[in-house]
Amino acid sequence: LWETPVECIKIKMQTQIGKGGTYKGSYDAVRHISKTWGIRGIYQGFWITTVRNTPCFALYLSSFEMTKRYLTKPGEVPTLATCYIAGGVAGFMFWGLLYPLELVKTRIQWDHSDPAKRR
Repeated sequence: LWETPVECIKIKMQTQIGKGGTYKGSYDAVRHISKTWGIRGIYQGFWITTVRNTPCFALYLSSFEMTKRYLTKPGEVPTLATCYIAGGVAGFMFWGLLYPLELVKTRIQWDHSDPAKRR
């Protein structure tokens, strides 16, 4: 529930062009967007974030566990190196394979807060 507003504000701040941007800072962006568009403005992109997170985290957690189990002998505790390797594999599965969903999410959150002005 916190990821969508944080990402939305971050993306709005990052995509301001020039020194005379619409928002002076993160708090100003939250205040302005919530005052103009309400909670829907702050949660712009909620559904695509949910659609992205569900398969991404399922793939991340399952690939981490599968890699860790593959590299660890039965009855032994995984080593730190094994966990690092499993984390690398899981990170690749999360970002490497499902990054197009991140691009879609970013474009939706970057778009105008006014639904009539969206592309």
